[in-house]
Amino acid sequence: MVNLRIQGQNLYMRPILLTDMATLRTAMTGVWPGDIVPTENEGKAWWYACNRQNETLFGKRNLTSTDKGWLNLTVCKNDDTIIGFQTLKYRGTKVISFMTSIIPAQRGNSYYKEIHTLRHKFIFDSTGLNAALSRVTLPTVSSTINDPVIHTNSTLYTSTHHTIEFPNKGVYAVKEITKAEWTTWIDNSAQSTLKGHTYTLTWASS
Repeated sequence: MVNLRIQGQNLYMRPILLTDMATLRTAMTGVWPGDIVPTENEGKAWWYACNRQNETLFGKRNLTSTDKGWLNLTVCKNDDTIIGFQTLKYRGTKVISFMTSIIPAQRGNSYYKEIHTLRHKFIFDSTGLNAALSRVTLPTVSSTINDPVIHTNSTLYTSTHHTIEFPNKGVYAVKEITKAEWTTWIDNSAQSTLKGHTYTLTWASS
């Protein structure tokens, strides 16, 4: 098992634990039509799948062209309060953000923006995955849940690769950026506060 902690200014991310699931299940509130939230048993099955996927993560090194896997992370405040989760998959040197979700009690506190920046620092930094590309699938229809996602990503992911229509959820835009585009964005004076946030990485085989 890999010891991984992505530490930011106010938040950190680490692999999902079974004991997280009672809280993380609630992060699905409002995500699917009808407010469907996984049951306790579905949460256990979800953790089992996440844990198996996390076990394939290698010790600290950059991505290579042959890498393929998933990374499932719990997002916590620095006082260890769980606020949500982040799921990524990596295909060669491309990292695809599959889902970021925050529990209802913690929504609207600007945590998504910090998760967004912390994730990209880990993806693109040479001490992290050192990826070449990052891909996201973003909603295009305004809603309480969608608006922070659209707003936070709009200045970084500016070109649409293609679109997908999900039943009962609307049209989503698939977008990609290069490491150079991320560097230009984070170096802009408008992002000076986010760039200056604390970032440390603990990543080793245990």
